[in-house]
Amino acid sequence: MTPRIHSLCTIAEQLIGTSTSAKLMTATGQSVTTNFECLTTTGVSTQEADTLMILHSAEVARSGFVVHIYSQDTDVLLLALRRVPELGCKVSPIMGSGECCHKVMLKPIYEKLGPEKSAALINWHSLTGRDTTGHIQQKGKRGSFTAFLDARPAVAAAIADLGVGAEPSAEVVRGCKEFPCALFCPKYLHITG
Repeated sequence: MTPRIHSLCTIAEQLIGTSTSAKLMTATGQSVTTNFECLTTTGVSTQEADTLMILHSAEVARSGFVVHIYSQDTDVLLLALRRVPELGCKVSPIMGSGECCHKVMLKPIYEKLGPEKSAALINWHSLTGRDTTGHIQQKGKRGSFTAFLDARPAVAAAIADLGVGAEPSAEVVRGCKEFPCALFCPKYLHITG
């Protein structure tokens, strides 16, 4: 266990141990701790920690609780956005730290994007370099996001279906080719076929 993970687990245990009125659940890649009776899935690795947080949040939401997810990770925000129907209408990641901490209400974003683009957003994030790079071939995240928002529904569906099945379907390949073409080609040029 790294010192950072050890610190997170210690803070989680202290938070759970000192709460007298709030019902809390903390999930890390190492453990799940609650101060109330709640069904939780166990036996996952640290590499699955982002997905684990969303899984446990959905389990808690099914029990009727409002879910707030504390994470600085864009992946967690996008995974949560994809699962708004399972997480409830008041789900909100808590982003930032200290005085710059704020809640991000996901339901309005989900409704504006729609279920298809909300589902595709996590794969779009992977295609465009995740948090490790601010651009794809000198196209910044903002320009790439605008192209994603302007994409045809078939392109969003193709991006959402990346990773489904052993091999991508012809539609997924076609849609995933169309996205960078739309990003890099001049507006007046239309790619077909």
